[in-house]
Amino acid sequence: MEFTIETDYFKLLEDKINDLINRIQEVKAEKDSYLKTINEQKSRIDILTDELTALRESKKQAKERITTIIEKIDKLAV
Repeated sequence: MEFTIETDYFKLLEDKINDLINRIQEVKAEKDSYLKTINEQKSRIDILTDELTALRESKKQAKERITTIIEKIDKLAV
């Protein structure tokens, strides 16, 4: 009888350990998925940052060209 009770406790312990192992594997998979998403988003942020920098530079160049054209027009009016 005692042997059966001890066996039941070991079985219960084994089941809990297996459940814990499964949960750890699930959490690791979830973590990997989140890390992948984070890395993808970081890459997207880098791309968008580069695009924004290029747009700002383009805007700056356009503004300089417009300013130059206006200055030329002003010189004609004098």
